[in-house]
Amino acid sequence: MTAVQDLQEWAAVALSNLEQVARELEGQIAERRIELSSLQQGQANTHSAYRVRQKLLRHGQVDVLCDLITGIDPIWQPIIERILGARRFTLITAESNYAACLQDFLAFSEDETDNLHLARPHDARQHERVRPGSLAEKVQTDSPVARGLLNRHLGWMFPFEHDEDAAQADVASITPRGVRANGGTVERMKPLLPRQLVFGAAVREKKRRELDDELDRLRKQAEELTGVVRRLAELRQTARGAQTSAGRIQPDLEHEEAETRAGLELLQNRLEAILQALDFVALQEAVSEAWQRVEAIQGRLSKLHEALGKQQSEVEQAQSVRATRQAERNGMVFGPEPDGWQGLFDDLAAGSPDYAHLVHVAEDRRGKAESDQMEQTAFAAGTRATLCSGNLSRFRRPNPR
Repeated sequence: MTAVQDLQEWAAVALSNLEQVARELEGQIAERRIELSSLQQGQANTHSAYRVRQKLLRHGQVDVLCDLITGIDPIWQPIIERILGARRFTLITAESNYAACLQDFLAFSEDETDNLHLARPHDARQHERVRPGSLAEKVQTDSPVARGLLNRHLGWMFPFEHDEDAAQADVASITPRGVRANGGTVERMKPLLPRQLVFGAAVREKKRRELDDELDRLRKQAEELTGVVRRLAELRQTARGAQTSAGRIQPDLEHEEAETRAGLELLQNRLEAILQALDFVALQEAVSEAWQRVEAIQGRLSKLHEALGKQQSEVEQAQSVRATRQAERNGMVFGPEPDGWQGLFDDLAAGSPDYAHLVHVAEDRRGKAESDQMEQTAFAAGTRATLCSGNLSRFRRPNPR
């Protein structure tokens, strides 16, 4: 609430200040428009000479001295125009219409012609030659009458760059800073300001451009200022509305905040319970998977037991057969012979003296081959039994159930 009130107060003060600045800008724009309008009409300002000139034009061409200047030294122009003063606006007519213009000039009211000059063309032409080295050389014009007037008023003074030199000179002297020595005294004159200068078309054109640029700048500032004022007014209105709305909805916001905090705490508790349940389910799945792996291992262990028993049986059988063959070969054990076989052997032996020897060699070789085969079979069976025993011991674990 305090921030909104501060913003509202700041906007009110800023709006008041900007409105004051806007009014000042409007006044400046109005002044520049008047000056610019005068310059666009070929006038240096709104001097009374131009109103009188307008009335004299019915007799023929009438000019103002300042409008006939074609060139001037910019360093000396401020003090030259100060010396000439009101004579800068001297009205100049042709010799042919001078008498008619003079008659009207004398008939005008004192207010219209106060401190106003009307040139006498014949007298001005007598000073048409410029005095060498004089202050009149600093100004140029193409009008013979204007030339004579400038020489008459400026030709008796000589320019000096430094004030000390002008003060000690034996002639009438003047400096750009306005130090003038004449008639045994030293005088100070204040040069005119740049905005007060009226001599020459170039000067007027430059001033016209400056005024035009300044007018554009003032217009842009006024537009920007108008936008700022509008935004500040909107901000002030928004701040006022925000203050009213904030006071109205603040209790609701506090109640909503309390309910939201309670809901967040409840949601946090439910989330923790869900996470615990998820952990228990995951644990059950891991236990079930472990039991499946245990059952698979036990199945493989049973098969290994069965294979081991089979291999041990084969080993025992192979060892029994080997012992029997060995005993037969050594003549220690003889089984019953089939009926009629002995007589056949006797007949064969009677027919061939070497028969008995051949029979003995054959039996001996057969017994040896069977013995070697039994040894290999027993070795293989023993190896397999050893491997099975190792696997059995590795997978043998206490049943967790």
